[in-house]
Amino acid sequence: MSQFKAFKESAKTDTKKNKRKKTRISVDGLDDLNNLTILNRSEYSKNTNITNSQPNKSTTQQVDNSTSQQLSKQLSKQLSKQLSKQVNKSASQQVSKFNITLKPKDLKLNQYRILFEIYSNRPFKVYGPNRIGSSIDYPISYGTVRYILSSLFKKGYISKIFGINNGHQVGTTCQVNESKCKPLFGTSNIINTQQLDNSTTRQAFLSNKKERKSLNNLSFFLKNSVFWINQGLSLKKCEEWINTIDHCDEKFLLMNLQFAETTEKVINSDKLLSYFRKCLISGGLEKPKKFEFPEEKAARITKQQLADQLKAIEKQEVIRIKEKKNADKLTFQALLNNSENIIKLIEDIEKGFVHSKLRISINTYRKNKQIDSKLELALKREFQKE
Repeated sequence: MSQFKAFKESAKTDTKKNKRKKTRISVDGLDDLNNLTILNRSEYSKNTNITNSQPNKSTTQQVDNSTSQQLSKQLSKQLSKQLSKQVNKSASQQVSKFNITLKPKDLKLNQYRILFEIYSNRPFKVYGPNRIGSSIDYPISYGTVRYILSSLFKKGYISKIFGINNGHQVGTTCQVNESKCKPLFGTSNIINTQQLDNSTTRQAFLSNKKERKSLNNLSFFLKNSVFWINQGLSLKKCEEWINTIDHCDEKFLLMNLQFAETTEKVINSDKLLSYFRKCLISGGLEKPKKFEFPEEKAARITKQQLADQLKAIEKQEVIRIKEKKNADKLTFQALLNNSENIIKLIEDIEKGFVHSKLRISINTYRKNKQIDSKLELALKREFQKE
């Protein structure tokens, strides 16, 4: 009995000491985490029926194990509460940094929003419940997010995305062009894994140059298209379509404007501009059968010109061949009119092998000055040798 009283007094003493020892636990900079007091053996013994009058080693181990389990449960609850508070606080701070008035002209609203999310949170998820673009206030479809990431890369705002799994970071990440993002969203706590090189800036320059060229081509087309001038379509309206339709850029719009001029459904529609906009949203118009792009028309014309030139050259060659034949006939005829030339050619013929029939023709000429067909053919062959 005296031993039991001694154990009880010892437990009370331990309780008083443990109440003075409080452990402050900090997780990822959470300052609001409540202090947790370590439970001791006496608190556990109050909730447990002690049947033995004398404590032993197994009882002490049971108390220690139960105490550690209760500690871990309470700690996890406190951590989850504090983490949720921190996420909500961080999210509210991020929303305050998103200023729509600072949106660059070369970015659509969806692109601007995704760029903000990437700049504020890396690594990120491209698909899944917690992916970028899954905000309840501003949801963006998965397919559109993939397209936007490609557009941001081409415009030089981000590098090419890549997967990361280094133990403490898992997901998809990329480098951002801080010179372009910092004026829009302020300073980010996220540091790029390495400095951006000049290739990203160069890539952005080339992309912007191409976009300006495409926009100039669109403006030039509208000014010279009688069809769209009659419809009252302006460049401002085209820019509105480009900014509001995700997959619609300058080249896509210009192509469909050209298609529409020869598409009967567009031409015969009551509200032409409204119908055309619906076509753009649904993916665009199909190329009409007889439609030709300017470059296709130019290629066809060039091909036809080359074919015509070839025919003309062939005709000239035929004419030239005929002219040469006629010239040869005239020259040979002039040669036959001169007896001295004929005698010289006969002498050249006799230097080689002379057939008996040709010998008779040569003797006939020397007697009568007459040229038969065999001698004429021999003279022509000898003449052509020269």
